[in-house]
Amino acid sequence: DIATRYDFPLNGQNVATDPIGLIEPGVGSALQGDSSGAGFQALLTAYLADIGVSGTGQVSVQGVGGQPAVSSGERSADVGIVAAINPNSDIQLFNGSGTKFENAGSSIFTAVQASIWNSVNGVLPPVVSSSWNDVVALAPGSPYWTAYQQLFIDAALMNQTNVIALGDGGSGGQVGNGLNNVQATNTQPYNIMVGGTSLSSQAVAILLVGAAWTLPSTLVGLVAGL
Repeated sequence: DIATRYDFPLNGQNVATDPIGLIEPGVGSALQGDSSGAGFQALLTAYLADIGVSGTGQVSVQGVGGQPAVSSGERSADVGIVAAINPNSDIQLFNGSGTKFENAGSSIFTAVQASIWNSVNGVLPPVVSSSWNDVVALAPGSPYWTAYQQLFIDAALMNQTNVIALGDGGSGGQVGNGLNNVQATNTQPYNIMVGGTSLSSQAVAILLVGAAWTLPSTLVGLVAGL
């Protein structure tokens, strides 16, 4: 549906891309009750068949041993969308440092590190996508901010493209001060930042805007977030 609405030029069922990397810290391919994720590929194949798609793409994972036996809706949405559009392309999941060994606390940072330096099956993905953010605000010039910037400089030097979710707060970052507020820790000039995708039709959008104009409090909030 998204491909049709946005007139995507690539038919993923006919074209296999290079491996696609997905940042999935602390979860990888783990399923509830199955930390190895052994049944993940079978479930993915069943999902694709259910939506009328088939392909040869295989899922592989960095850091399988550090996965807890839990499942993730965010991970499943990431894999589901990528596999549906590119069913013949392999998908690499990057778990980072995991969460099971020696009090490791997997983070987006360690997962991105892995996607740059820890190849899966000997191949590094040329494109990596992440819909995750560390829950922390970065002060410009701070050591943490610098570390993140240097991390993605490494990715650029490795000729790797990083596509990063900017968050759900709009340009104002859900702060009503009338300014552009950066919320995502992954926000760097070396990344492609991606906003939300909506399938609302023009007719629906007109109705929503019309409703907003009839509600002064809603309108004030919208203006404050510009």
